[in-house]
Formats: sequence, C-alpha cells, structure tokens
Amino acid sequence: LPTEAEWEYACRAGTTTPYFSGTDPESMDAFAWYEDTYDEGTEPVATKKPNAFGLYDMQGNVREWVFDFYAPDAYSQKEFNPLHVNPGGPLKGDVHVARGGAYGSPVDELRSAARFPEMEWWRAEDPQEPKSRWWLPKRPFIGFRVAREIE
Repeated sequence: LPTEAEWEYACRAGTTTPYFSGTDPESMDAFAWYEDTYDEGTEPVATKKPNAFGLYDMQGNVREWVFDFYAPDAYSQKEFNPLHVNPGGPLKGDVHVARGGAYGSPVDELRSAARFPEMEWWRAEDPQEPKSRWWLPKRPFIGFRVAREIE
C-alpha cells in the first residue's frame, strides 16, 4: 500500500488546490463518483476523467487504505513533517488511514488532504473473535490501490 504521503502526492498530481481539479468543489463531478454523482454504489473504474498523472478514481468511488496508521495529529508530528520528502506516518496505532472519499461521501470529503480513520462499526459483522484487522467484505466503500517503485 502507498504511504499517506505517496497517496496524497499521486492524488494531487502536482496541484496545491483543495481538489486536484481546482478550488471549485463542483469541478469534481467530471472526476469522481460521490454523493452528488453516484447511482447506487461503486461504479466501474475509469468511467470518469483521470487526474493530471493519468490516475483514475483517486477521489470518490471507494476510500483507499494507506500503509500509515491513523493519528489525528499526524501532520503535526515530527515524523510526518510535510517538508520532508515522502514523510512517514505513525509507526504504531490501532487503525490505518483511508483516503479519497467514497461514492456516498459529500464533496468536501474528496479534498486531496482529507483523511479518515477506520471506524469500529466497519468490522461489526466480523464473526471472528478477536475481530480481524482486515475483515471488511461487507463494506463496499473501502478499497485499496497497489503501488510499486519504478525501476
């Protein structure tokens, strides 16, 4: 999984605005499946426009897991200094971070910097005791994006 910093870099695609499409939230209609544009759930990948890096569905459709653990103050922690190249997030924690907003999310949750901790109810139907960290088959709003280094 990408780190939070890698995910945000890929999502922003060289921009510094709240959305990679600019400052107007309505500009996301052409790029993302979210509260105002989806029908009944997830939509096929690459049916909206890609960002400037050619990546589809970075915002909306499903929230995407990232490698880093969630900490509400992660951006102010020394390890996650945004001035560092590819800063690392917290090395320990209870839940990971999901990024990008989902098909039912309001547009403000699609901002490139929006972060979401896993919620306890996401695993409520897990029959295992103790609950698995990765059991989410009944939560269609969560996905992941595999990243790899270019040789």
